[in-house]
Amino acid sequence: MNMVTSIIGLGWLGLPVALKLKKQGYSVKGSTTSKEKLSHLKQDIENCYLLNLPNETGTLSELFDTTMLVINIPPKINSEDHLFEEKIKIIVDKVSEIESIQKVIFISSTSVYGAGQGVVNESHTTLPTTSSGTKLKWAEDQFKCLREDKIIHIVRPSGLIGPNRNPLNFFKNRKIPSPNSPVNFIHLDDLKEIIFELLTEDYQSNTWNVSYPLDLDKKSFYEELARRAGTKVEFEDSIGPNKKIESINLEKLKWKLKNSPLERIEIV
Repeated sequence: MNMVTSIIGLGWLGLPVALKLKKQGYSVKGSTTSKEKLSHLKQDIENCYLLNLPNETGTLSELFDTTMLVINIPPKINSEDHLFEEKIKIIVDKVSEIESIQKVIFISSTSVYGAGQGVVNESHTTLPTTSSGTKLKWAEDQFKCLREDKIIHIVRPSGLIGPNRNPLNFFKNRKIPSPNSPVNFIHLDDLKEIIFELLTEDYQSNTWNVSYPLDLDKKSFYEELARRAGTKVEFEDSIGPNKKIESINLEKLKWKLKNSPLERIEIV
């Protein structure tokens, strides 16, 4: 069987990963939950399918006819959030049944660490303090319980930045809380390259924090972004989370993240 990668979730992150794989000569499949986006996505990824779990599972057989699988479906922060567990259960059960799937990458988040845990790396216990963090930690555990003959990578990005994601826009018309807290961000281009590396190279199952080592607090970071944008920001007089993400497993590989959040943020 040819090496094929299926990506569940061809969105802001999933599509760039798919295009990188295609450019490098890999066969790629993918899914979207949007009928409106399907025809447009098919222009780039021919084998793109509509998939709306947990109720619509008809395209799973096509998507899971693959050797490598990327799952990029974060929990939704709305009334449908309870469906996340059902979606993950369906995917995990399907993966466990199919021997051809050799490698799985689950895109989690550094929200699985508690807000007040201080400096954390992959060796630390996860103590999520948010609903989404708790759900992602649960999902991680489901994938880690898959058969030992499959390679399972858990990828935990910190705050995502890149095209149409300028963190300055998160605080339009409101004050920024916790000015003394550390900032934790990763650019799309760095995250895309790491996922590609994990898919195409032979690494043992592992967990990977992915966060650029930027030694700044929120006040310094956002003031610099505001200066470049020709605007001003205000801060709350509050003390907040002291969580700082370290990526020791990438450091062991001597992997160098190339895209500083300060240098690569689009000022618009």
